Formats: sequence, structure tokens, C-alpha cells
Amino acid sequence: MENTHTEEFNNFNVFWDKKMEEYINEAKKIEESLLIKQNEFNKTFEQEIEKSIPSKPKESAELLNLKKVEEQLALQKEYVEAHKVQQKRLQLVIFFIIQK
Repeated sequence: MENTHTEEFNNFNVFWDKKMEEYINEAKKIEESLLIKQNEFNKTFEQEIEKSIPSKPKESAELLNLKKVEEQLALQKEYVEAHKVQQKRLQLVIFFIIQK
């Protein structure tokens, strides 16, 4: 009877070891599948984001106003004042670039 019990116990251990190995393998397959899906989703999401971002950033209202003032001063042949406005506009552009 003891031999039968030992044999049954060993069979039980072999059965559960096999079941655990199958479970671990299946879990790894599922994890790999999910990682592949996640990577594909991330790639498509990044592509959509890249498409939605304009290639040339919009200038702020202040920059557009300074540009217009600069052009008007140049048309009025007030080149020194136009140059000052141009320098101020460039400083703002550099400031915005540094902030990003």
C-alpha cells in the first residue's frame, strides 16, 4: 500500500510539474504577444502624433506684431529703429527656443 501511495504521490508531482511548466510557457506567450501589440500601438500612435504636429511652429501674436512694426519702419526708411525692433524680435525667438 505504501508503494502505491508513493507512486501516486510521484505521479501527482509529475502531473503538477507538467501543468506548471505549461502554465509558465503559456504566460510567456501571452506576455510576448501583449508586448508586440503594445509596441505596434506605440509606433502607430507616435506616427499619428508626428503627423498632427505642424512642421513650422506658429509665431506668437507679439512676434507677429513686432515683425509688422519692423516692416513698417523699414518702409518709412527708419532703418535704425527697424533694426532695434528686429533685434528685440530675435531675442524673443531665442527666449522661446530656450524655454522648450
